[in-house]
Amino acid sequence: MSLTGIAFLSRYGLHEVAGDEYASGDLFITLLRAFRRTVMINGETDGQLPGRLEYEYAYSIFPADTDYADLYRQWLEQRKISPSYLIKTESIITKHDQSVIELEGDLSFTTFKPGQTDSTATILRVVNLHDQPAQGRLRLSKPAATISQCALNEKVKCVLAQNARTIELNVLPWQIVTLKIN
Repeated sequence: MSLTGIAFLSRYGLHEVAGDEYASGDLFITLLRAFRRTVMINGETDGQLPGRLEYEYAYSIFPADTDYADLYRQWLEQRKISPSYLIKTESIITKHDQSVIELEGDLSFTTFKPGQTDSTATILRVVNLHDQPAQGRLRLSKPAATISQCALNEKVKCVLAQNARTIELNVLPWQIVTLKIN
């Protein structure tokens, strides 16, 4: 998929976005719209988030050879530092000089979280955002006892590697692969 244009990247997601282009060539973008009363209900006035709200937006002007995966990586780059107010105080540690995971190649990831059903596991969802098959290499900072492919509900389908720090991945177009790392 070849695209060209302007991408608006929001660190916390776009709440509402709209754009109008005028004959003069001007482009007006609304990134957030607020109303005094919540729409589609019986006049509720407490439907808005109270207090001062801050948003972080960036924009990227991209050429025709840019694909969705490139834009997704730019968005991940903007989101990679978690605001400290989203982390438990006892969990805040000094910055490491080595990543816990590295994903090389043409793949991206959408989720990196603790396991829901297994507290010793970490779940990583890898996605191919291209129209053709893509390859990549997952590199861990420490060897994992097991790296398994699992379903979205985290039930293991098959073990891919044992006592490994790296694993090669081949992913079909637009496919999401869920990995369970113990």
